[in-house]
Amino acid sequence: MKSLTKKQFSIRFLLASQYYMSKVALRLIRECREDIEFFGLEYAQEKWAKFVGR
Repeated sequence: MKSLTKKQFSIRFLLASQYYMSKVALRLIRECREDIEFFGLEYAQEKWAKFVGR
């Protein structure tokens, strides 16, 4: 599978999170941001692949 750029991944993640209530969406976004910060973009893409539709 082709890796996405951080920008592409962020856009897909935000689009997927819009279907949740704002409080839940904010928590998901925060958790994903922390995954990228602490473990890297590649790890976050693997972890959230189903969520962003990959």
